Formats: sequence, C-alpha cells, structure tokens
Amino acid sequence: MSLEKEEHTFKRLRLYHSGTDNYSFKKGKLYKDIPDSYIIFIYYKDYFKRGLPIYRVKRVETESKEEDNDG
Repeated sequence: MSLEKEEHTFKRLRLYHSGTDNYSFKKGKLYKDIPDSYIIFIYYKDYFKRGLPIYRVKRVETESKEEDNDG
C-alpha cells in the first residue's frame, strides 16, 4: 500500500461514503429518506497501531461529544 493512501484514509472514507449516498439517493427525495450505509476498509496492516482486530469510526459533534446519528 502506498504512503499516499495511508496518509489520507479519512478523506478517502468521506469520498467513498458520499459516492454511495449519491448513487442511492434519487432526485426529488427527502433527506430523511437517505438509506443508512456503511463503508468497510480492510487494511494490510494495523492502521491505528493499537493491536485491535476492528476499529469503528463515527462522527462526533466536537463541543458536546455527542455522536452524529446520520445513518
């Protein structure tokens, strides 16, 4: 895996997730109708270097520390 891909993991995650939303969301629909979706990355090495078998990434509102439940 190249260094370029390793350095921009979360930007790639955002790009891929927005692509799935664009594909599944049709013109004229309401935002509340966007289906839930998940992006799964499988790495060759432990990206976070914490020795865990799985890492779940969620969006969090910074000030209150509340998780963003946007599906």
